[in-house]
Amino acid sequence: MRRAVLLAGGWAHPGHDQVAAVSALLAERSFETRVVRDPADVPATLDDGCDLLVVAACWFSMTHERYTDEQRRDHAVVFSPALDQALAKLRNQGCPVLALHTAVICFDGHATWADWLGATWNWTTSWHPQPGPILVEPADETPIEFPAFTVLDELYQGLDLAAGADIVAHAEGHPLVWLQSTESGRAAVNLLGHDHQSLAEPNHRQLNGQLLDWLLRN
Repeated sequence: MRRAVLLAGGWAHPGHDQVAAVSALLAERSFETRVVRDPADVPATLDDGCDLLVVAACWFSMTHERYTDEQRRDHAVVFSPALDQALAKLRNQGCPVLALHTAVICFDGHATWADWLGATWNWTTSWHPQPGPILVEPADETPIEFPAFTVLDELYQGLDLAAGADIVAHAEGHPLVWLQSTESGRAAVNLLGHDHQSLAEPNHRQLNGQLLDWLLRN
């Protein structure tokens, strides 16, 4: 059976909703899912074998001035050389990655994570309003077809997006979902997925399933 490694949890996002929703989609595709909630456990888990990496965690250094010393003490993640090496090795092996919601904030100390996903959170320009209804619309040309739908979620915007990203969906002019293909493999990024209500919306669930199918396509 193929193995997926699912990274979850972190600042303001416990990850329970993402774990339940994604694990169900992976089980439908005959994956055994290994859930990792501690960054320190990632290198050994990846070394045990990983056919698909799913990141729904919110692990980052919290160096921005908006965070207090207490918040940094309790939640900041300083990445070890072992974690950097494990991620680099996985990418070089061509492992596909599904990045959900806070994944674009993750691994801010890792040199190639933003390049892997085709985008990164910019602490000067990136932000999101409070959760509200979002009309998700498909891009004009995309290998993934789905109907427009409305979901209650956080609308991430103002990210630094690579020019080569293949946009799948947008809302109010902001890219929401995109695909990234490089010589090192494939990545699919979905900025939605804040909680169970969003992930369980039927069209959103179908979209995430299609992203997985695209990643796993030979």
